[in-house]
Amino acid sequence: MRPRDFSLQTLYGALDEKRRAAGLSWAGATHQINRFGPSRRAIASSTITGLRTKRVAEGNGVLHMLLWLDRTPESFVAGYPNASDSRFRLPQISEYQILQFDPPALHAALSARREARALTWAAVAREIGGVTSGMLTNLARSSRVGFPGVMQLTAWLDQPAVTFVKIVTLPPWLMRARSVRATVALRFNECINRRDLEGLAALMTDDHAFIDAADNKTHGKDRCLQAWRRFFESFPDYRNIVESVTTTGDSAIVVGRSECSDERLRGPALWSARVRAGLLSEWRVQDDTPVNRAHLGLAAKPTKS
Repeated sequence: MRPRDFSLQTLYGALDEKRRAAGLSWAGATHQINRFGPSRRAIASSTITGLRTKRVAEGNGVLHMLLWLDRTPESFVAGYPNASDSRFRLPQISEYQILQFDPPALHAALSARREARALTWAAVAREIGGVTSGMLTNLARSSRVGFPGVMQLTAWLDQPAVTFVKIVTLPPWLMRARSVRATVALRFNECINRRDLEGLAALMTDDHAFIDAADNKTHGKDRCLQAWRRFFESFPDYRNIVESVTTTGDSAIVVGRSECSDERLRGPALWSARVRAGLLSEWRVQDDTPVNRAHLGLAAKPTKS
């Protein structure tokens, strides 16, 4: 490994260490890493765990892993001086923003230094090592870069990697999509609380699935409605109290508690709602346990002093 190389294996180790310390599964850690992005940009758990053996990783995904770790890109380059200095730190972003590399800006900086030193692109490629002149010139038209290569380019420029990172605000329709997921989940729960079968039906996809806390699955809109009808007849005073709702990928995660005269149905609970095209494709009930919180990417419940 050259001194300027970014270590994907060390990144994996840092992610795994934080995941274990937080009591998260890889799925739960991935939920947290993806908290800023909509489903079409979401990182898969397999992409993260694959860092153990990969030689190259997609740059924008790595940026969000680094953001989750609160680490600089330079901190994963062995021997990089003052790698945690503020000038290397990634910017904080809102839930409606993402970080992206700006390859054309990187190309412009490389070109300016090349011209200042009267070098050909081939000469620049030889100095950097591990790249071709074509790879460098293609940055002008590219939308993506990879690790560890991007760190070799910024090292040659003697500039922090964050210089070539931009904040992208999601377009309005994607912002609305995040709000839609939460809204649909909350409306579905309101229908449960008022025993509104017509309302539930209006919010279900035809292939809607319900999964209870024992992992029993009912599939199909009609069958689910029949199950809800029987449930409402058996437990007419059942209702869910929502304490918080977050969105990740195509889902809304609801935290709260259930109330009912039947003690078997009372207590803290978690619900995950998968939303597709503005309708609910899955409603899943889970007990509020550390394992389930870890799987959903939720923080552990605070301990009572």
